[in-house]
Amino acid sequence: MFSKLSVAAVLVPFVSALTLNTPTGLSSGGPATITWTSEPTDPPFSIELVNTAFHDTFAIANNVNPLMNTISLNLPSVPVR
Repeated sequence: MFSKLSVAAVLVPFVSALTLNTPTGLSSGGPATITWTSEPTDPPFSIELVNTAFHDTFAIANNVNPLMNTISLNLPSVPVR
């Protein structure tokens, strides 16, 4: 019983409340505005494009301050294979 409680107590500080709002209408090489909701305790994070068919990952934003709750950027031109 106590081992379960101790694991839960250890993991509580690592719980974040960051919720990403899924953007729509994005295209390769085009502009994007990504929004989210966060808590003051959320750590900085990265945003990546992932193509599971080709196992490619493209970092589009690193070390993002979660308190900004929005980021506007131009997406990279992603190669088509």
